Amino acid sequence: GDVDIEEDIVEEVARIYGYEKIPAIRPDQPMKLPMENEERFYKHLTRNIFALGLGFTEVTNYSFVNKDRFERCGIPEEGHLKILNYLSEDQTHLRTTLVPNLLNNAADNHREFPSIRIFELGRTYKEIGEFMPLEEKRLAVLVAEPSESFYAAKGALETFLKTFRAGTYQLKTSQKPLPYAHPKKSLDILLTEGELQKNQCIGQLFTVHPAVLKAFDIPLSVSMFELNFSELVKQGRETVKFSPLPKFPSMFFDVSVLVDKKVTVGEAEKCIQSANLGNLLKSIVLFDIYEGQGIPKDKKSLSFSIEIRHDDRTLTDKELQTVQEGIFLALEQFGGKIRGL
Repeated sequence: GDVDIEEDIVEEVARIYGYEKIPAIRPDQPMKLPMENEERFYKHLTRNIFALGLGFTEVTNYSFVNKDRFERCGIPEEGHLKILNYLSEDQTHLRTTLVPNLLNNAADNHREFPSIRIFELGRTYKEIGEFMPLEEKRLAVLVAEPSESFYAAKGALETFLKTFRAGTYQLKTSQKPLPYAHPKKSLDILLTEGELQKNQCIGQLFTVHPAVLKAFDIPLSVSMFELNFSELVKQGRETVKFSPLPKFPSMFFDVSVLVDKKVTVGEAEKCIQSANLGNLLKSIVLFDIYEGQGIPKDKKSLSFSIEIRHDDRTLTDKELQTVQEGIFLALEQFGGKIRGL
């Protein structure tokens, strides 16, 4: 009665033969590592950068939006998918951008928190005339401050792209500003290297238009950036390359130049780079933008810290003076006026 199935026979044979006589053999079964989900890894990395590194708060909104909310942003209804059996008047359409809901978050919280820093990773849906809509994963970040917020948002973007190792990028004046963006404070985010098409625009950095802030009743300066997270993941991370420490010391000097308000920081930096005498220029860092007392109304002052270094020897004071004079001349030919001379 103890032997009913095939395994019982095997057990009886082994018992009679002797378990100790049976050699221990490792099971010959192939092992496979689980497939790596790159997008999930990048999502966790992004959350760590903003929440742990930069002190932002993550928000999670529904993928729905109502007509009133996106119209307050100046976004037309065209391209939105309307929900046939919506449960609430606040959730009548699928969102095409994360911006309206983030602005609504800021409107709900600015009375308790005069300074707001929030971000969201979420999906957007756009009607493209085919059977299925265009579905994208996007990242949006909002900075709201009692005073100027643009440079705080720009700093958060630069820190994110650097920590994410997104490779080289460029911020360029938007040719077609978004309807909810300030036309004079809107930049396209271009990736200049990598797997994607060179200079492909993956998002925008902008200050929210005053009319939109008024529509949401937000009495703060609000700046944001939104980018296509799926395209950023396709780009992949830049490989870290070792660079030996310089053998010779650098020399530093500051320059402040008075330029027209319409001149961008990028244009001024490009002018300085054009005067790179002997390939000595190593870095250009903007540390101040000043408008106000002592500056004409149509002008602004840009201040840069400049590093120069020779890779094979120590620079002399005369070489430093030559580089300074070359940069000053280039900026003056560009239409600027060196302050302090």
